[in-house]
Amino acid sequence: MNVRVIRNKKQLGELHELLDSARLPLHVAYSSTYPSRNIDVNAYYWGVVLKRISDDTGMNTLELHEYFKTLFNFGYNWRKNEVIIEAGSTAGMDYIDFAEYVEKVRLYAELDLGIIIENQEELML
Repeated sequence: MNVRVIRNKKQLGELHELLDSARLPLHVAYSSTYPSRNIDVNAYYWGVVLKRISDDTGMNTLELHEYFKTLFNFGYNWRKNEVIIEAGSTAGMDYIDFAEYVEKVRLYAELDLGIIIENQEELML
């Protein structure tokens, strides 16, 4: 069995060439390095982060979620070399992207609103 880790475009190209020259039929398996989003991060975001901000500001959690999407959920289209400003859905984010998004919201609450919110690890102590 031939196992490869792809870390850059060059290695991806080499894998493509290998697959093109491979004899068929062929068995292929792959896995992502990043885990998919899980319920714990979602529960922390909605039940702790947004709830705490809601309690202090009076805005409901859905309003806050929409606001933070416009503030922090933008992207970059590498093919077109442009920043995507419109607020997209957070549902398609993987674990890493969503955890970074939640951390931005948490830090915004602390630095701009003066609301201290423990990170997920601190809550489990």
